[in-house]
Amino acid sequence: MLSTTGYVTSKDWWKLSAIFGVMFNVIWLAGGLLWTKVIGFW
Repeated sequence: MLSTTGYVTSKDWWKLSAIFGVMFNVIWLAGGLLWTKVIGFW
């Protein structure tokens, strides 16, 4: 919706989505590894 109204170009929208997707996956991976260490699975 934001890219169709002209606030953000489609190219920038996909670029930012990819960056945030990688960031969130790294955060969840780090948190998950820490959690498995805390509960003793790893």
